[in-house]
Amino acid sequence: MPSEKPRLMLTLTPEVKASLEAFTAATGKPSATFISEILEQAVPLIEQLTEAALAAKGQRAEALDMLLRPLAQTQIEAGQLALKLHDARIRRAVKKRARLVAASNRKGPELIGEKPRVKRGG
Repeated sequence: MPSEKPRLMLTLTPEVKASLEAFTAATGKPSATFISEILEQAVPLIEQLTEAALAAKGQRAEALDMLLRPLAQTQIEAGQLALKLHDARIRRAVKKRARLVAASNRKGPELIGEKPRVKRGG
């Protein structure tokens, strides 16, 4: 049964088409479904940009503020994601170092590539 939802025809660059095809091959999710999901998540941004465009017809300062607000929010979210990624990398490095130290304490310094220390004279 055909969908009752409205349809929209898009023209894509070769790069976008290739990316969508690769995504579909990797996930099995049809490109149209993926694009639809992305657009559904973007509705608040689309609405804010629409408000800004309407305001631009009237007051320029208000329009600029409306345009900058979603961009600032995106930058904040990107910064938060970068911090989470950085924290995860640090945690992995700390765990790896702890495993190496624990292993070297159990099996000796040879495990981590060091030569055993030998006491001389005395």
